Amino acid sequence: EALPIWEKYVAVSADRSGYEQLAACHEGLGDEERWLETLNAYLENPDDAGLGHARVQVKLARYHLNRNEPKLAKPYSDAAAQTWAQWAMSCAAEVDERLGELDSAEVWLHRNAVRYPNSWTNWYLFCHRTGRGDLDEARAFARAVTRGPNAATDPSLVAYVHWLEGDLDQAVRVLEPEAEAKPNGAFTVPLLLIYDQIGADAKRDALLGKMLDGME
Repeated sequence: EALPIWEKYVAVSADRSGYEQLAACHEGLGDEERWLETLNAYLENPDDAGLGHARVQVKLARYHLNRNEPKLAKPYSDAAAQTWAQWAMSCAAEVDERLGELDSAEVWLHRNAVRYPNSWTNWYLFCHRTGRGDLDEARAFARAVTRGPNAATDPSLVAYVHWLEGDLDQAVRVLEPEAEAKPNGAFTVPLLLIYDQIGADAKRDALLGKMLDGME
């Protein structure tokens, strides 16, 4: 019933919400081809460009990624990333990594970290994982973000950086207060693993006991 209404709507008002509602109608009817056609038709409208286009481009890029079609995703993700929106550049980096274009992926992640410091983990972990990019620069950036006077970063991420860098004592110092406050929280398992790694068997067993007691 809604389909003809939204068809009339987009005929007179070519905004993103109208096209997305029309596309959703086609999707609800199981018509994937019309869903794609509708979203691509919206992208042909030059009057509603910018972040509106980028949102739909990322949606289409992720559609193709989910179908293991990164080559088809790339034109959409590259176009969206030109807005320099955080979520758009993250999508472009993911597509490029899936294509094996690691240098390009690193460029997007680096730009993201510089423009949006809260995304530093993606760049740092990418450099650590792939060996591409400037790991020393990423490491320095991570330290500045996590140890600066205004640092307000997830303790688990801070501890993870210390763990990767081999500073296990510092990782323990970050995690212990969090695990003490919430024995069943997200900090307990990494702390258990570090305790096991450094041979702190008594602390490991005590923390494990607290965690199991809290599950009863």
